[in-house]
Amino acid sequence: MARKTQRQRSEEQRVRQAEIRKAARNARRPDRDDIARKLLWQMISGIQKKSADKRDMLDKLRNQIVDGLGAVDVYRV
Repeated sequence: MARKTQRQRSEEQRVRQAEIRKAARNARRPDRDDIARKLLWQMISGIQKKSADKRDMLDKLRNQIVDGLGAVDVYRV
């Protein structure tokens, strides 16, 4: 049996991923963006409730997020 071409493997992977995403939507499972939004919301809410210097803590959180995104190529296609 001949080995599949890269194009065939890529197409099969695309189809599998589309099926997985569709099943996740139908099951209403959160994706990584939903989880990231929830985590960010919880962090901000926690700072607002517990921290005496809210603005300074929020600025530190913002800087950490921006620095972390700077280390990642967010514009990668």
